[in-house]
Amino acid sequence: TQAHNYIKYRVSKKNKEIVNYQPIRLGIFTKYECNLNCQMCLTHSPLIPDNPYKYTGAREMDFEMFKDIIKRFRTALGCCFIGNGEPLLCRDLFKMIEYAHINKMYTQVFTNGFELNRFIDKIIGSPLNSINVSINSNEPQDYKRITGLDVGVFERIIKNTKDLIDARNKHNSKLGISAT
Repeated sequence: TQAHNYIKYRVSKKNKEIVNYQPIRLGIFTKYECNLNCQMCLTHSPLIPDNPYKYTGAREMDFEMFKDIIKRFRTALGCCFIGNGEPLLCRDLFKMIEYAHINKMYTQVFTNGFELNRFIDKIIGSPLNSINVSINSNEPQDYKRITGLDVGVFERIIKNTKDLIDARNKHNSKLGISAT
């Protein structure tokens, strides 16, 4: 069970080469395609020559593959939808969130926030526990310097994040929202 696995994790010695527990949290890469081309991104940067991690058209994870992963690692406590792409662009993301939730897993999405406004209702209506918006800076000019993207992209991400916060508050949702 999840509780048994967590107890094994908590009491295990952290410096062992072989652990006696299953993963506590799953990092799921649902999509490698991204709607941005940030300069610092290993997967999508146009500035990194001979990049072995460059996006080359990898398939999107489908719901059946996700279910197989959850069945294999059913003792995990959490499922984080992250990626070298934008998870919100994954066709089955909200089905995956629901499935992980049904399997008693904490769910979290890491997003670049650019398309967040299109998904606010789905996010608020889902059992998602938390969402992290990767803003990468707190100043528009620093955002431009770090990502190579126009400050208008930064302003859109900030507005989308504020709109999500407003929707969460309006619906009395317990969704955790953070930004990095």
